[in-house]
Amino acid sequence: MARVWRRSRTHAGRLIRKARQELNITQSEMARRVGYSQQHVNFIESGAYRLPISSVDEFALVLNIDETALMRAALNDLMPDSGWEVVKKAGVPVK
Repeated sequence: MARVWRRSRTHAGRLIRKARQELNITQSEMARRVGYSQQHVNFIESGAYRLPISSVDEFALVLNIDETALMRAALNDLMPDSGWEVVKKAGVPVK
C-alpha cells in the first residue's frame, strides 16, 4: 500500500476517528476487529494512508456507520476533484 503524506486528515479518516471515539473504541480494538495493525488504523485516521476501498464495508460494519457515506468519503480522498461525480456515475444514491 502506498503512503500518502498529508498534513490534514482524509475525509474517511476523520469519519472513522469520530465514529470510533463516539463508540469509545481504542485504535487497538478497532484494528483487531478489522484485521489491521493499530499503527495502520492510526495512519488511516491521520491521513498518512488512505482507506482502501476494499475495506470500507469492514470499517462501516465495526463502526455502525453508513457504508455509502464512508465509501463517498474514501472516493473523495482518492479523487478529490471528481470523487462525487464518480459516485453519482456509479449509481450510488446521493442524499
